[in-house]
Amino acid sequence: MTPERKEKMLEHLKDSQEMATSKQLWVINDLCLKYGHQYSLPLTKYEACLIVNQLKQEDELKEIQTILDDRQEIKTVIESDLEYAQRIQEIE
Repeated sequence: MTPERKEKMLEHLKDSQEMATSKQLWVINDLCLKYGHQYSLPLTKYEACLIVNQLKQEDELKEIQTILDDRQEIKTVIESDLEYAQRIQEIE
């Protein structure tokens, strides 16, 4: 979906007072349980879209942070190995 089309859909939903779909509520419920958030009902489709987008961004940020943490651990191990190798060389 193009950004223009997505923006147009969000504008349409913003003007509408349609209630959130069950699929939106399931996604919100699942992500809220995962991250300990709470939202009260009823939600419009527009509000649900905003919440889902926010929670998905939070999910992506946590995944990125996990990757960065893993890389830092690897870097620390490599640095430790290099220091060990340098000490061995000094002894020889």
